[in-house]
Amino acid sequence: MPVNRSYGFTILKMGLKAGLLIGCLAFLFYQLDLSATRAALLQYNPFKAGMLSLWFLTSFLFLGARLYIIAQGRIRLKDCVSAVFIGFFANSMFPARIGEAVKGLYLKVASGESMVRTIALIFRERFCDLNMMLVLILFVVAAGNFTRHLMPFLATVLFGWAMLGAVHLFFRKHPACSQKIPWPWLQNSIQFLSRTPDTARILKLGAANLLVWTQFILEMFIAIYWIAGFNISLAGALNVFVISALAFAIPASPGGMGVYDAAIVFALGKYGVSSGDAVAFAILMRAIQYVPTLIIGTAMIMAKSNGLSEIVRPAATRKMLAAMAIAPTRINRKS
Repeated sequence: MPVNRSYGFTILKMGLKAGLLIGCLAFLFYQLDLSATRAALLQYNPFKAGMLSLWFLTSFLFLGARLYIIAQGRIRLKDCVSAVFIGFFANSMFPARIGEAVKGLYLKVASGESMVRTIALIFRERFCDLNMMLVLILFVVAAGNFTRHLMPFLATVLFGWAMLGAVHLFFRKHPACSQKIPWPWLQNSIQFLSRTPDTARILKLGAANLLVWTQFILEMFIAIYWIAGFNISLAGALNVFVISALAFAIPASPGGMGVYDAAIVFALGKYGVSSGDAVAFAILMRAIQYVPTLIIGTAMIMAKSNGLSEIVRPAATRKMLAAMAIAPTRINRKS
């Protein structure tokens, strides 16, 4: 019976993701105006687009520095930068955000840390992003530019915060209960969340997180105002960023293909941008973020350097699955 329930839940998740993806693709097809989109793309300055691609690539330096701080210096900075890059590359190629597992395996290979610990580090990394997403949504609300379309996301983030707070309070009062958690990576993360906060570390990590997300926001602003030349308010541009970032986080397709693009077109449409210009802008953002990533990532894989030779082997998949398995003895032996 548990197996049947698990199978049914998996089928339900796949159905919801497929439905979301099909709906987004249908929306994009409905909005598509080939002649207007082509005309808008031809107006973009290639030099400006190239400069923005370079700006996007700097985000991996900031993300790597944040991961380095999360790891408390136990993993070299260059390995952290390489890990976030190869993780993004894998997410661009495969669905279900498998790049997070690839990132964890890369860190294990490059640093010698256990797979359990590296997965726990990635969990904390996502926790940082959850915090910033909540801050951004609250900022949009405070700016008076909140739309009802953000309500489900706001509710989800607030629910996540409430759950994390409950986890912190419960396991801080009952630390022995964390030992009963069958997944070591989750046990490690919960023990981390239940500790007494370290003010100095929180401030340092908060500064790094702010730097990462400021870079993301500026990328969107540069694209909207400097390349596309849209006449929308700063609050509106921030709203476009928030909606697209939330859509990108949904693991419905490789690199958020279709979902991320539909979110951009939808959000820009709310501020009077024509469908042709909005679709062209979505294509621009896709090209800026994914063309250099795919070129560099493919070159790294073909060179099989910096620990990537082990990741591309079939045994790597078994290691990732073993790290996520339920049986603790099996995980510890494999890790």
